[in-house]
Amino acid sequence: MEQNNESKSGRYPTRKRSYTVQAVVRAVAVLNAFASTSEVLDLRVVAERVALNKGTTFRLLETLVETGLLERAGKQGYRSQIQTTRAKRFRIGYASQSHVLPFTAAVSDGLITAAAAANIELLILNNKFSAKTSLQNGLCTRKWGRGHITRLSEKWREQLDSAICERVIGRDC
Repeated sequence: MEQNNESKSGRYPTRKRSYTVQAVVRAVAVLNAFASTSEVLDLRVVAERVALNKGTTFRLLETLVETGLLERAGKQGYRSQIQTTRAKRFRIGYASQSHVLPFTAAVSDGLITAAAAANIELLILNNKFSAKTSLQNGLCTRKWGRGHITRLSEKWREQLDSAICERVIGRDC
């Protein structure tokens, strides 16, 4: 019978099975220490996150740099070159009045660039200078979920959706 004891970090088994390569398990732990491709970590932080000593962590980091999975960021920092599936990706929404005006086009372009650099999924909608379209876009992002920054109780969300539907569409949704 095999035990599944977990390491200090709580992610990886300490007792290896006959076909588990511990070096690979540790390298994956180092890669998973990075929340996104924009996060820069130093040796001490990575060692704390993976619960390994600094010497082992340093050798793993340098090996991952040589293989192209990590890159050096400054003198002491490291940045992941890959996005692991464990990393949580955020989704935010932005609605501009129009893409016709140079100002709103520049703001939209800047948000797209910043969101891509921070690994954030950006939902961009065009309100077309219309209050009605703006409310419909708000309802649309609400129906898709994850488009709202604020968290409302289910009761308040239902009331808000109902009020938007009645005002914009003229009927209950």
